[in-house]
Amino acid sequence: GNSLQPAFTTHASEGNMAALTELSGLSKEIREATESEQFDLGGYDEKQVDKLVKEAFTQPLQVPEMVRFTFVVGGGSKVRQKYDPNLQKYMSKSLQEIGFN
Repeated sequence: GNSLQPAFTTHASEGNMAALTELSGLSKEIREATESEQFDLGGYDEKQVDKLVKEAFTQPLQVPEMVRFTFVVGGGSKVRQKYDPNLQKYMSKSLQEIGFN
């Protein structure tokens, strides 16, 4: 498939803590994560995905070790309606715009 796996390796520091206070919701959860996690993008549209990616990933994450974030962008017939069918494209496009390829 077309799998994009952004990876950051950085040692924890207090450098970006001030910037975190401006974030809220999922962006803040991602920035504060210290281990691999899964995030559900149900209900997100293109503009929301773009904002999330730019807020969460423009600056390197301050994590003690490599982490993997999984973004749920679709599901089976019972939950499919809560996902925009183009979520994966939106996510890939936004990540590419900030330097992931």
